Amino acid sequence: MKKYSKRVVFILFLSSIVIPFFPITAKAQVTETFIAGACGPRDIAHWDTTTAVVSTGDYYVDACLETLFRYREDVWTGDTWTEEEPVLATSWTITDRPNEINDLGWMSYNGQESVEITLRQGVKFHDGSDWNATVCKWNIDRLMTIIGNISGITSVMDANMRSRRDTFWSEQGDWAEYSTPSWNVSQYAGKPAEYPGFGTSTDAAMIGRWPTFYNVTIIEDLQSGGKVKIHFGSWGTGMGALDDIIMISMHSYVDYSETAILGYGLTPPFLQPDISGGYPSTGFPGHLIGTGPYVFQSHISDIGTLKRFDDWWNATAQQADGWHTVENVALATFAHSEAGYQARSTAMVAGDIHFAYDRSWEPLNYEDMIAAPSVRYVPISPESYGENIILNCINETSYPGGLKWMADTGFNMSAIYGASPYWPGPQFKASGVLNPNWTLNAHGINRAFRKAISYAFDYDTYVHTAMNDRVIRSGGVLCPANPNYNGAIPIATHDLTIARQALLDDPYWSTICAARGLTIANTTAEWNAVADTNPIYSMEYNYDQAHLEAYSVMQTSLRDIGCDMDEDEDIPDTYTEISASFTFPWTITDGFALKLGYPRVNTLFYLIAYFKSPAAGSIFPYDSFYNMGFNYNSTFDAVAKAIYFQNDTTQQASYDWITNWMQNYQYPVIFCGNDLRGHAIDNDWDYSWYWGDVRFNLIKYTGGAGQLPLIPGFSIGAVLAATFIGIVYIIRKKRQI
Repeated sequence: MKKYSKRVVFILFLSSIVIPFFPITAKAQVTETFIAGACGPRDIAHWDTTTAVVSTGDYYVDACLETLFRYREDVWTGDTWTEEEPVLATSWTITDRPNEINDLGWMSYNGQESVEITLRQGVKFHDGSDWNATVCKWNIDRLMTIIGNISGITSVMDANMRSRRDTFWSEQGDWAEYSTPSWNVSQYAGKPAEYPGFGTSTDAAMIGRWPTFYNVTIIEDLQSGGKVKIHFGSWGTGMGALDDIIMISMHSYVDYSETAILGYGLTPPFLQPDISGGYPSTGFPGHLIGTGPYVFQSHISDIGTLKRFDDWWNATAQQADGWHTVENVALATFAHSEAGYQARSTAMVAGDIHFAYDRSWEPLNYEDMIAAPSVRYVPISPESYGENIILNCINETSYPGGLKWMADTGFNMSAIYGASPYWPGPQFKASGVLNPNWTLNAHGINRAFRKAISYAFDYDTYVHTAMNDRVIRSGGVLCPANPNYNGAIPIATHDLTIARQALLDDPYWSTICAARGLTIANTTAEWNAVADTNPIYSMEYNYDQAHLEAYSVMQTSLRDIGCDMDEDEDIPDTYTEISASFTFPWTITDGFALKLGYPRVNTLFYLIAYFKSPAAGSIFPYDSFYNMGFNYNSTFDAVAKAIYFQNDTTQQASYDWITNWMQNYQYPVIFCGNDLRGHAIDNDWDYSWYWGDVRFNLIKYTGGAGQLPLIPGFSIGAVLAATFIGIVYIIRKKRQI
């Protein structure tokens, strides 16, 4: 049994961040409005735990809603602390599972059976209701019953809810071979999913699934605070999953106990309060009613507003140190495009916004930030993820449903993708009816070609020229800060000899090269000439405005191995919208770039993203985000899944195998670069970076006197579109995959 006690008061500043203890007699007042600017990774999406997905709306989530505890990130190294810090919980005791021999015949380690949690007393929700054990249990039960469709009322699942289901309801078939005497998931085979105390699911997709949390028991029932005990159905991921559950007011949302809340105020029947402060006729109580330091006001067009919650449980302590003093906060959102990036940079220099991240999916103009006298630019560690080019491994996949056959035969995918609203153009008639003459063929490139382009890609040009030295070369599957990173494992470099030899050694490509007179002795100019006149292959490659640099380097690199790029399917204006809507036609492209944490094989949820292959017939549209590039491999699956039952020694061996397999055998990804990152802040403001990201309660005004207008001089309508679109970005280890 492990005891994690968080009652000890932190010294000096840290103590006021987490646990209040300094009394003050008056509320600190800062009338200036703090304005943050954001470009992504996607537009204001969902905040409810049942459908939560990383988006610009996380600024609101982090300000208004809180969890039991959360990990702290060390932003200077990219590491995550190994223990959680208390938020709505104050202490917890974990009961471990015994180390046991599993059905594969080896020892499973590091299991967790349950946790008993002491809840913080004196916490109020924005509606004045109390935080206690009953509310804690209600939040967890609500999540599990909605995404598990235990109530039977969820007829159509939101795409994000499907991924939440795969996070919190595991499939027996995926894990049965790891069963132990005390953790026998084989018992769930063929049975309807059950959440004890709430019944079983009638959803056919839930057959054979089991819950991450088996149940929640109230140990101490108090008006404020109390204790709960949570029994885990998972082997060892329960605590990490709890870290992902945001707590909302049971008092306000009790009528939504079986209904997922969508959007941030523009989605019927979940409309936000109107500008005058009244509520819409739908009766929805409003958004983001939690226990956090700020209260959500509204998000209208491109501007969101928040107001300080004076009854926040941690206000006294933080205000004693000068924090939690800003009464009003605004969030200005910009288009996720080159124009949007520039508009945000311009606004930062002009003082129209006071804070902006500079990172891979929402870059700032670094030179402008450094040159602006009113701006302080703070560099932090390189991102542990960055731009990757996903390569379609359809030719080696064992995915059921015949994708390899589709690629080999040039199967017409039009019947599958024809209804997509994101494919305008000559393939559709004016009425929107599919043009029968339109053909979309399934694609995929074999391992030899993937190796060739991985070594042909000009990484130096990408880093130094295309990205202007604002990235470093990618560390590969695992970032260098990862404790399992092994820099001794090779990764593809720019080596045209290796690239060309990979084609010349392959039975298929060698024949094509021979027909064009290409050998290893040919010069680059001669390979380029073939690419320009009679290419050995035209690669189907998709890109958008956020990935123009990788596109330009890819285009040039292909010429160096005698290939060109087929631009018929390039869709620079709609790619991000397609990605965000889960309708990207993965099967009809050979490659596409995404700035996201894929593959980040260091948590269970990224491993699932890699090995989880959808069932035949269910791939379109929602499940297509699993196994992007169709790199499914059963051997990889076995190694990846075993990591969660291994000790440190065998885990390292497994990570090394995965790294070597991806970087030197399968080549499913071109690992381009890890972005250098930082943030810009107006000189009139200061902040604490305690949590590893910007928190509005840890912002402090240090400038001159006088009240600033809400958006000083900010003509947002003139510089950006009414709403912005964002690529799907995988960031937190348990959020939307």
